[in-house]
Amino acid sequence: MPGRASVSAVIVSYNTRERTLQCLARLTEQSVAAPFEVVVVDNASSDGSADAIEQAFPGVRVLRLLENVGFGRAVNRAAATISSDFLMLLNPDAETVGPVVDNFVDVATRQPGHGLYVGRSLRSDGSDDGYSIRGLPSLWSLFTAATGIRSLAPSARWANPESLPHLDRSQPHEVPAVSGCILLIDRELFARIDGFDPRYFMYCEDIDLSVRARVAGARPLLVPTVKVLHDVGGSSSSVRQKVMVMRGKTTFLRHHWPRSAMALGLALMRVEVLTRAVAGGVGLGSADWISVWRSRTTWLGGWPPVDEQRVLSAMQ
Repeated sequence: MPGRASVSAVIVSYNTRERTLQCLARLTEQSVAAPFEVVVVDNASSDGSADAIEQAFPGVRVLRLLENVGFGRAVNRAAATISSDFLMLLNPDAETVGPVVDNFVDVATRQPGHGLYVGRSLRSDGSDDGYSIRGLPSLWSLFTAATGIRSLAPSARWANPESLPHLDRSQPHEVPAVSGCILLIDRELFARIDGFDPRYFMYCEDIDLSVRARVAGARPLLVPTVKVLHDVGGSSSSVRQKVMVMRGKTTFLRHHWPRSAMALGLALMRVEVLTRAVAGGVGLGSADWISVWRSRTTWLGGWPPVDEQRVLSAMQ
């Protein structure tokens, strides 16, 4: 790539006006050496987000969608309008810490073979919240969740393999999967794997993307110098969020696992939610899980098919 690699930062917003404005304020105050643009995709917000963003940040490009299409499809629609070398995804409930864009570009330029890069998401006290990198779901990880082993030993690698508690986030590591909260991906790679799978409305679309990127030769890399403060779940109510998380994981299992493993995995997910619902009913956990259990028909079905052309043809 001649000269400095270019970057397009994509933020997907849905009724997150104040969070998005705060996110943009932190992002745009950076002095960025790389050619850089910011695109906000507004998922038909009803809180005046799009107007407020255009007024406060005239240099930011706003794509106004007529309906809420979820995270992955919104990113795909932005990507179809972008010609930069890299796409950088940033959640509206995340605030950048330091020169995030240039730190990403420096590493991606020096180590282009990875293709997919992820930063660290931090709590307000500066500690790592553990959400930016993930292990892949497995029958063992679902078993430890269903039996409560994960809750009893959340810091143990063997008991909580999806959270990767053993990894030192202050050092670079190749990782199984990355979060869409703060990531950078080579645009050519994004086009080659057809972007995000449109069937995922929210949750697990980034794990699915990671799996398909790895099949295409990527080696997702944690970049510890890239940091954001992250308000986890700031865009979703508790019950709704939990149902969407379960729905996303169900979709992943249905798409990537053999039929027999998938059936066992879904059974373990049912056990986990039922156990949590019982605990919530007697005051030993969140009562939200009772509503999640009652919604099991919905989330066990996963996300429905979506009739939308993938992003590849539009990007070429």
